[in-house]
Amino acid sequence: MNSKLKILDCTLRDGGYYNDWKFSKKLFAKYLTAMEFSGVDIVELGFRFNNKNDRLGEFAYTSEDFLKNISLPKNLDFAVMVNFKDFSKEEKKQSKELEKLFSQKKDSKISIVRIAVSFNDALHAKNIAKILKNLGYEVYLNLMQSNNRTENDFKNTCFEISKWKTIKVLYFADSIGNMSPEDALRTYKIISKYWKGKIGFHSHNNKGFALINSLKLIDKNIDLCDSTMLGMGRGAGNVSTESLLYELNSKSLKKTNFGILQASLDDFEKLKKTYNWGPNSFYHFAANKNIHPTYVQTMLNDKKYKSLEILDILKNLSKQNSSSFSASSLIDSIYSDPNVKDGNWDPKDYFKGENVILIGGGKSVKKYKRQILALKEKENAKIVFFNLNKYLNTHHGDLTIVSHPLRVLIESSKYSSLKHPIVMPVKNLEEIFIKEKIKFSTIFDYGLNLKKNAFLPKKYSMFSEWHIVNSYGLGIIHKSNPKKIYLAGFDGFEADSRKNDEIEKIFKKYTSLKNSKKLYSITPTIHPTNMLVNLWK
Repeated sequence: MNSKLKILDCTLRDGGYYNDWKFSKKLFAKYLTAMEFSGVDIVELGFRFNNKNDRLGEFAYTSEDFLKNISLPKNLDFAVMVNFKDFSKEEKKQSKELEKLFSQKKDSKISIVRIAVSFNDALHAKNIAKILKNLGYEVYLNLMQSNNRTENDFKNTCFEISKWKTIKVLYFADSIGNMSPEDALRTYKIISKYWKGKIGFHSHNNKGFALINSLKLIDKNIDLCDSTMLGMGRGAGNVSTESLLYELNSKSLKKTNFGILQASLDDFEKLKKTYNWGPNSFYHFAANKNIHPTYVQTMLNDKKYKSLEILDILKNLSKQNSSSFSASSLIDSIYSDPNVKDGNWDPKDYFKGENVILIGGGKSVKKYKRQILALKEKENAKIVFFNLNKYLNTHHGDLTIVSHPLRVLIESSKYSSLKHPIVMPVKNLEEIFIKEKIKFSTIFDYGLNLKKNAFLPKKYSMFSEWHIVNSYGLGIIHKSNPKKIYLAGFDGFEADSRKNDEIEKIFKKYTSLKNSKKLYSITPTIHPTNMLVNLWK
């Protein structure tokens, strides 16, 4: 039985990656009460960032001024975390920076300072650990990105850190969230071999292993284990405090008042509905490919990254070292494929001299179906579907354009009913899949190449900033040289300004092309009239 085990709850620190460390006073008070009666031993109150950012809440800094007016339970120890990378490389500057952040331990409500440092930089944290130790704090060193390290890596690192005589607890963190139970046990066994002090574990739940990994290590008598309320933490989150405590209670390792704990959990449930952390297929994929979870979190939190595009970006990230997050790497990964993906079909003059009606996915197609078909008849126009349309039967169409692999997968069973050709970027859609799944005789293969700031239809492929059918399709239609272009079902998104901005940028790019045609909207649209000519009545 692991009687020495301590649980460190780091909700306010790790969970802050979702709400910018802005926790309400009411939530904080209930949380502290829950911690007091939960069986948790240490509460990490937040970060103590070195650089001030007005956008971030108080728990990003947990300053002494902030803490002095807060009553903290007497039966708990309290910690903050600092990031090694926030400090200067020069030791003299490090001393001055730490003096601004920390008073003497005797004058603080904090007793523990954790230093988060990448495994590769660990040995450079020596001076910071020394200064904090001399101020009277217990110093814990958190080795981030400890996955996939060799025994020699740990041997050398543990040997050097042991000589410092400053570190009370050495943590290993599953930062990528890809440790299996076997990986976690192997790492713990190696560290135990070369480090004679206390050992802690910080999990991430990207593959759903956080709880089982923590319990496996607890069974092996690990000294400290991190957790967070409802698993609230960076990326897919951490092992949940409540789940861990339920298990430890069943083993008689902890005593918890679950009623008080639940009262606090209700508040975190509200936060989860807003921020939606937790495991999903993207985090799992990223973990398998050794991709830092912040890439996934950033894309999921930014509406400009559509769910159908995230997997493509992660595939590009997997081709490079993405174990640390970089905003520039995320942008570059969208356009990182060096191979030009040309097709074999040239849309030049396909609709030369003819009128075309482009059908988008808006509900107005259903409402104005009669008028759309009347215009087709009157102008002898060709109907082009941008993806299959649920409001207008395909037998009315003359061409269907699709571009995204997952959209193709969703709609592929319906392609066999088409009586007209379909255009798709076959190389982007994985040719083997196309041949096996799409039983369709007339496929026009027109390529799609993602390139930053581009909107240029060439002979056999479209170069575009956007991996969506509106951009791909407009490029094709431009090359086809129609007489007049009508739009139906390009309604706009009432509650999503970012999607509207994207579509309007595409329209603007199109109108900047040489010999571009005016775009006449025959159904209601919220897009500005300088982009479209509104003809609907």
